[in-house]
Amino acid sequence: MRRMEKVAQLSRPVCELWAVSSELVAAHRAALARFAQGEQAIAARRETVEAEGDQARALRETVR
Repeated sequence: MRRMEKVAQLSRPVCELWAVSSELVAAHRAALARFAQGEQAIAARRETVEAEGDQARALRETVR
């Protein structure tokens, strides 16, 4: 019976630790997803800026 009491005493903190670690993993995954979205937005903006620069260069060449 002593052993079962010890297991019962340990199981609650272990369950709480598991819950907290699961929350941390979920938060980390969400942060990674937000980071990836930001990276995609930056890449899309970079492509837009490069395209606008190409258009401006082409227009300057046309005007010359």
